[in-house]
Order: sequence, then C-alpha cells, then structure tokens
Amino acid sequence: MSDLDTLSAALSQITADTARKLRTVIRVTGNEALSVMRSEEPVDTGALRASTRARFGADGTFVDVGPTVNYAGYVAYGTRRQRPNPFDLRTLERVGPSFVARCAAVTEGLL
Repeated sequence: MSDLDTLSAALSQITADTARKLRTVIRVTGNEALSVMRSEEPVDTGALRASTRARFGADGTFVDVGPTVNYAGYVAYGTRRQRPNPFDLRTLERVGPSFVARCAAVTEGLL
C-alpha cells in the first residue's frame, strides 16, 4: 500500500467519523429544539403543542421541527386580528448558538 493509498484511507475514515458525529449533533439538537418549541408555543386548547413533532431524515442529515396543525402559521405570524407569536423564531434563537457550537466542536481542526 502506497503512502497516497494510506492517506486516502485515513481521510475516508475521518470523513465517515465526522459525518457520524454530525448526525449525532443533528439528533441531539433536533430533540432539544422540539422541547424548546413546545415550551415556547402558546397554549389555548393544547392542540398546537400536541401536534409539534421532530421529523428526522432517513439518513440522519436533517431534522424538521414544528407543529402539524393547519393554523400554526396564523399563530406564529399573526393575522390582521391577531398579533404574531413567533414561537419558531424564539426556538431558533435559543437552540441556534448551541447547534453552531456543537458543529464547530466536531469539525475543529479539519480545515
């Protein structure tokens, strides 16, 4: 095995390991975002909070967190009769910095 083959094998292992760690960061942060979003959502009947889910991609490379009731957008962004209650933006503000820090910790020293 040449030095180039050894380097190539080492880089592919680092890439797989880094991808695994990043998928873990996405899973942890997605679950954290779910908890935070539920705590930020207003409660009237509880249907909005009960419908909030974290949907993870099959390969673990993304997560979609949010409510599934059809009126969620009206609550978050308001109407002409109702002031906005941007629970989704508050969730991003609370969870975003920890997500960036976790990604930086995983990728530190790679570049």
